[in-house]
Amino acid sequence: MSGPVPDTSRRSPQEVRERVAALPDPELPVIGLGDLGVVGSVTPGTDGVLEVEITPTYLGCPALPEITAAVRDVLAACGHPDGRVRQVLTPPWTTDRITPEGRRRLAEHGIA
Repeated sequence: MSGPVPDTSRRSPQEVRERVAALPDPELPVIGLGDLGVVGSVTPGTDGVLEVEITPTYLGCPALPEITAAVRDVLAACGHPDGRVRQVLTPPWTTDRITPEGRRRLAEHGIA
């Protein structure tokens, strides 16, 4: 008898975006990457490979390798093992990108 068959179906860009947005920020785990405003577009590239754009909160962000690895894990789990994570630096991230929910969660934890 064999084990369960893995789900190899490809999830939609919207579902991938939702899952990436739900990932906790490694430095502020009280907020997800989506509410922090670091997740950009999630779309197929010109070659059809799904790309997730991430805008770091600042240049040299030490959590970026961890964030990139987590996004790659989501891509693979969603049937896009060939997916790419692109860092987008322009326009730069600002606190204006934090969602109202993100602001609420940060305030709950004493982060202005």
